[in-house]
Amino acid sequence: MRVTIDLDLARSAPGLKLGVALVEGVTVRAHDTGLWAELEAVAAKIVALCGVNQLADDPTVQAVRALYRRVGVDPTRYRPASEALLRRVLQGKGLPQVNTVVDVNNLHSLLTRLPWGVYNRAQVQGDVVYRLGWPGETYPGIGKPALDAAGKLLLADAAGVFGSPTADAERTAVTLDAHDLLWTVFAPPTASEAEVEQVLDAALERLLKFNGGRVVRREVVTGAASAP
Repeated sequence: MRVTIDLDLARSAPGLKLGVALVEGVTVRAHDTGLWAELEAVAAKIVALCGVNQLADDPTVQAVRALYRRVGVDPTRYRPASEALLRRVLQGKGLPQVNTVVDVNNLHSLLTRLPWGVYNRAQVQGDVVYRLGWPGETYPGIGKPALDAAGKLLLADAAGVFGSPTADAERTAVTLDAHDLLWTVFAPPTASEAEVEQVLDAALERLLKFNGGRVVRREVVTGAASAP
């Protein structure tokens, strides 16, 4: 598997980065009490420190919004998944509890304010490209029959769109029978490679703590760079 950033997207957003990890042999569980306690503690801290009206003042939220605008996407209409989760917490709507992989993904989305994506690698077909959606392109989202991909930031493989910093596809969703993962963090151009490596390593440490497995590859993809 090669993971690349489309050249047209790289030209539209110079400095764009995608943190990538390939992890094998995980054991996905329905719930972990310790992990959920960490999630709730982080959510409580966010509520204590920030109101929903102050969210737009967060520098990372601003940087991700700026990335969306740079490629022609309105981040108030198509919210980055990280901001949508933060808003849900700040509005008192509670945390979604899915499984021990997705819960780690959500925890680090809250901690970093960055969009993360985790995918069942067995359902990813061939190489992966980070690109903008084509005119008329759609894909089945998680719990949604069809999402508009045209002009949006997305991840695609030989079978089409499977991921996005806004909403992921049903096809590659991580369920209890998943064993190998593709994990990504969608970083804005303002983030340095070292910063992306730091947040990715911290997330991988927690992922392995609660799900086991081993990291096969960890890479920060920039421009024409790739992660095999």
